[in-house]
Amino acid sequence: LDESRLLHVEAQIYQPVAEFYGCKAENVARNIRTVSVRLWEDYPDALRQVSGVSYSAPPSASELIEIVVTYVLRTWPQALPDAPEALSNAKLNSRKQHMLKARRIVASEKRFHKTWPAPLDEI
Repeated sequence: LDESRLLHVEAQIYQPVAEFYGCKAENVARNIRTVSVRLWEDYPDALRQVSGVSYSAPPSASELIEIVVTYVLRTWPQALPDAPEALSNAKLNSRKQHMLKARRIVASEKRFHKTWPAPLDEI
């Protein structure tokens, strides 16, 4: 674990994740904060079990990242050697999903444009 990354969360975590998924770093940070709030509100026991700490407020985004990374390192050390390959596969799957979504949107728009505008005699 490169703990210095947690000191530079924006540049070293949010931005690379945003580039990977084709969105803004602010979106990544907001989504992590949303997950943190939901965990704290809906699953406080699970949060306490994973982190070993009871929180009086939702953990910050960087705290949640630290909690998850520490938990993964502690419980799944055998999975780490394959992480680069898994990330590469995830990136390919993500791209495929985006392409399929884009194709569905285009097909939907084509169907819409075939029926719009309606002929004047039908109005």
